[in-house]
Parts: sequence; structure tokens; C-alpha cells
Amino acid sequence: MSGLEVIGGISAVISIIDASIKIYNIARNDKKLPETFEAVGRRLPIILDTLRTCKTHLEPTKDTMPANVCEALEKVLDACDEKAGRLREIFEKVIPGDNDKWEKRYFKVARRLGKGNKVEELMISITYDVQTLVNHHAVNITKPEQNPELENIIKEMESLKSSVPDEESIAMTFNSGGGMQTNNVYHGSGQQINNNAPVSTQNFNSVTLRQKQDFSFRRSFGICLGQAPYIDSELFIGRNFELAEMEEALRPDFQSSKQRRLVLGGLGGIGKTQLAIAYAERHRNIYSSVFWLNATSDTTLKDSFRSMAEQIFDVQEPGALEGRQVITYIHQWLSDTKNTRWLLIFDNYDDPSQLEIGKYYPPASHGAIVVTTRRPDLVAGRSVRIQPLEKIEESLAMLETRSKRENIKSDPDAIRLAERLAGFPLALATAGAFLQRSSFTFERYLQEYEKRWNIDPRRTPRLQEYQDRTLYTTWNLSYTRLERDDPDAAKLLKLLAYFSNQNLWYELLHAGLTDCSPKWLREVVADDINFDGVMSTLADYCFLEAHITLKSWSMHTCVHDWTLAALNKDIDAQHY
Repeated sequence: MSGLEVIGGISAVISIIDASIKIYNIARNDKKLPETFEAVGRRLPIILDTLRTCKTHLEPTKDTMPANVCEALEKVLDACDEKAGRLREIFEKVIPGDNDKWEKRYFKVARRLGKGNKVEELMISITYDVQTLVNHHAVNITKPEQNPELENIIKEMESLKSSVPDEESIAMTFNSGGGMQTNNVYHGSGQQINNNAPVSTQNFNSVTLRQKQDFSFRRSFGICLGQAPYIDSELFIGRNFELAEMEEALRPDFQSSKQRRLVLGGLGGIGKTQLAIAYAERHRNIYSSVFWLNATSDTTLKDSFRSMAEQIFDVQEPGALEGRQVITYIHQWLSDTKNTRWLLIFDNYDDPSQLEIGKYYPPASHGAIVVTTRRPDLVAGRSVRIQPLEKIEESLAMLETRSKRENIKSDPDAIRLAERLAGFPLALATAGAFLQRSSFTFERYLQEYEKRWNIDPRRTPRLQEYQDRTLYTTWNLSYTRLERDDPDAAKLLKLLAYFSNQNLWYELLHAGLTDCSPKWLREVVADDINFDGVMSTLADYCFLEAHITLKSWSMHTCVHDWTLAALNKDIDAQHY
């Protein structure tokens, strides 16, 4: 495991914890939750904040993290990820629904998960894992107040009354070891197993004693976005052209025997996830089932498939929905000829080196698939490159809905800010969120943005639909991957901060070469073939836009701001 993968592991746990908090927050205003669920939900933000601090602290050292440290942290993160996933599963299955039936739902999930998976037990175990992580000598970021906070969580969980009063009600039907086993009531015909005999002497096969699990198509499920980011319809602005293009590519065609695949590509923060979700919600009437899947990593995607399987299949058998078999069952369900109008959204497939997404596609000649990615060049299917908002009215509408300020469409300072941010959704949303909680005028915000770019790094506005990403960090991960895959392209991107972002071409850079130019730059600009290859790589990563007929490239103004303020914050003279 590398340092980058450690960061990815922490991000995966953050995503799972954040999803559990959202489930809790949505339900707490509408119903009275059981005491244990209330306590766990109330304490989860502390775990989330601690993990975010840990991730921020580790990011600068990800490239130099020793292998033994990575291996140690990997074990902790794998364990924490699994427990956090189980806790989220319990929240998903138990909290929504009728109050009077929560106990039945909880017992059903707990019975399947087995011993040690009560919500308070999982919370204790997750907290211990987080303590181990933040106190590791390579991390060591614990603030004075954090360890007592984590200790208090453990003490509170231990003091709570058991969330499953009758332990026997969720006892496993069979033990895994030898010795005496629990007697079970049997109501069928045929031979009954002697549960008081040692396991080693019995010839038992659970399939012959239980009804065979049915993984075929039985009914549709409508729109199931699971842990997808919540997007208020009021905050989704424009994109009518892209939505129409998606409908044309994805609408079910009963005369065609081909699976439809669409790739939404573009920069981080351009709005790919929001567009995919908006499409699913607007066209829910043409799909029998819609599912959102987190394709950030192999771990998150498998977790999404398991959650999907638990929604689809009514399975009582412990362990039936584990491992690769889950994907097989899902593929079987999706391939059923009675089930042809489904849509799968594979979101955030930004690092294809982490997993082969094709193995998760169902082998069916029907259905529709959407993939959102920052590397559309590496994903097969009809590609739509998502561009910034074109109309100034749309940018102003986004500033207005986010800032909660009125009549800004005639405000010259608001217009100047919208023009400066050039229709980039994450930049506009960040500006609007900042202004909503600030006394700054649009003019003052623009002045401070020009001065320092990241106006208040200690209090960066967090936008729910962008989850753990901000305007100031969203491109860091892509840049890290670029450094790994093509170091010369990464160096050139830093250099381009000092050029105009609107028009970049070969002769421009070649004319400035001297004997004093660094070796890497002389190699990149040695001829137009090398230069074209490096610039094409930057375009593949969506850092640049290619203009084929003009034989030139351009960079979005917000990305250009980032290259100067972030990539060149500490200047290495040897690069230039």
C-alpha cells in the first residue's frame, strides 16, 4: 500500500461515516430514535472531524510515507472501513421506516451480521481504530482535546443499555466450532439435525434445510440513490443541453439489443455527479430501477454492490451476500430479460489504475450505465465532456441561490465576480456559500480572491453535495496521479501558471528555450511531437482543453488560479 492509498482509505471511511450522519440527521427531525442510535448519531461527527484532520495532516507526506507505516495504517483502515460499513448498513436498514417496526428491522440485520455488531459495539470498535490511527507515530496529530473526546465516546457507549435486550433472539443458528449447539425449532418434514451433536460429526448442508435463495428478478425498485450526495433541486442550475444529450444516449430503446453507456468527463468540481443525479431524478419515470454506486475505489464499489444487493434480495442466510458472489447475484438480476429498464450510475471513477470498472458491468444486452470520471479517455462509451456554465445568467443564478441575496442579476459587482469565475460550478458555489455567512459584498469577495485566492483557509465553506472536496483541494488528487504517471507533464502544468491561460501553443514555449533552460523543459519542447504528447496528457486529465483547428490549448481561469496559488506556493528554482 502506498501513501496515496492510505489517503484513499481514510477518504473511504470518511465517506461511509458521513453517509451515516446524513441518515441520522434526516430522520432525527421526523421521529424519536432509540436511545442507543441517538447516542451513536450524536457522536459520529467527532469521528468524522478527527478523520478529516488526520487526512489533511497526512496529505503532504503521502509520497514519502515509509512502506512499513503504510502497511500498519492499511490494517487499521481496513478494519475501520469494514465496521463503519456495517454501522452504515444498520442505519440504512433500521432508521428509515415506521417507528413501531424498528426493533424488528434491527434484529433482522443484527442476526445476519452476527455477534459483536450491535450499534454501540461497532461504535466502540470504530473509535478504538480511530484512536490507533491518530496516535500512530507517523500521524501523531491528536489535539489535546481529541483523545479525551474519543475516550468519552467509548465510556458513553459502554454505559448504554444494550440495544438488543434479548441476546438469545439474535443468536447464530449454528456455531462455527465444535461442542454443543443451540437447539432450534423445526417445523418442516424430513430428517431434523441433532443440534446437540458435535458439529464435526454432522453432515449438514444449510441449503438442503432452507428454502433456496432466489436471486432472479421479481420487482423493480424505482430510484435508489443510496449514499449519493444530496442535491437540493433549487441549487441545480442550467445544464439543459447536457441533460438532453444524456436522454438521447440513455433512453431505453426496445428495438436495440445493446447496453447503453455514457461517460461524463471533466474537471473535478465541474458538476459531473450533480448532473448524473439530476438526470436520474428527472427521468425516473422511464427507468424501472436506478442505483448509484461509489466507484472511487475497489473497496467503495464492492460496498455499494453489497448495499444494492441488500435492497434487492430478501436474504436471511448469514454471509450469503459477501465477497465476489454478491456481484454475480446482482449481474444475474440485472441480466434477467424481464428487467431491461435499469440505470446504474458509477460515480467518481477518477483513478482507473485502482480498479477495472468493466468487470462490474453486467453482461446484459440491455440497461443503461453512466460513469463520471476525470479520465474520460480511459473509459469506453459515448463521451460527454462537461464544460463550465456558458450563460452569465446561470452563473448569477447560482450565486443568488447559494448566497441567499436578492436582485443580484443587476448588480455590476456580482456580474464581475461571475465573469471572473467563468461559469465554474464549484467556484461559484464556494463564493455563494462564503457570502451567505459573511458581510462581504460581491466587490470585496472579488478583491480578496484576487489577492489570496483561498480567502479563509481555516474556515473553508463545506458544500454537502461535494462531500469532502473543496475548491482549494479538489484538483490535488488528480495532480498527484499526474506526478506519478507523467512527471514532465506535472512540471509543465506548474510552469503554465506564468503564461496566459487562454492560448498556449508549441512555438510560444519553444521560442523561449535557452541553454539555461532546465533539462526536463528542453526535452518536452525539443520538438512538436513531444510537446503535443505532454499537452495531450494534461488534456486527458482535464486540466487543459484542446483546440484542434487552432493547434492550441487553453486552461480554465480557476484552474490557472490554482496552478499559481497552490502548485507554485513554494517555488523550486531548479524546475525553472
